[in-house]
Amino acid sequence: MSTSSNFWMGTPAKTEQLPTMSPQQQQMFEGLLSMVQGQQGNVSKYMNDLFSDDPQALQRMFAPAQREFQEQTIPGIAEQFSGMGSGAQSSSAFGQTLGAAGASLSEKLASMREGLRSQGMSSFQNMMQQGLSKDPFAYQQTPRQPGFLESVIGPALGATGSAAGSYFGGPAFAATQAARRNAPESGTGSLDTKN
Repeated sequence: MSTSSNFWMGTPAKTEQLPTMSPQQQQMFEGLLSMVQGQQGNVSKYMNDLFSDDPQALQRMFAPAQREFQEQTIPGIAEQFSGMGSGAQSSSAFGQTLGAAGASLSEKLASMREGLRSQGMSSFQNMMQQGLSKDPFAYQQTPRQPGFLESVIGPALGATGSAAGSYFGGPAFAATQAARRNAPESGTGSLDTKN
């Protein structure tokens, strides 16, 4: 609609889309979104590995802890027993100590896996929630605005109609109508005319 038409006829109701973030926030949000989309394959593989019982996936996940066990724990136990004499490493105590350390490693790995699963699921849910809950726009409804014709002439016509209605529906009009009904009609009637 043109401006003059809006003046005379009014403006229609409209809905505007407004940003909820500053330009800097919008740019940062879009950057994070593209980064997450770019890492989607890596995130998906990591999540699959966490919840998989695939031996290769478990090996990759537990490799650092197993390497630490092989390179530090076993040599540390062997060193303790080598200080006890020449046959100490072949004793049942040495085997029991290694067995206990291995059981402790298994418990540690199982606990670590459950912690990683829980943390991974929580992180994934938070990422999804943040990505899905952030609406970059809000919507504002602007109501219809009446134009000149509606706001000035409309009430004037309404007032004229009200005045006419009160006249034609009011007591003055009823009295006029009753008087007309009771008055003799002109040209007919019994008027005595005396010569």
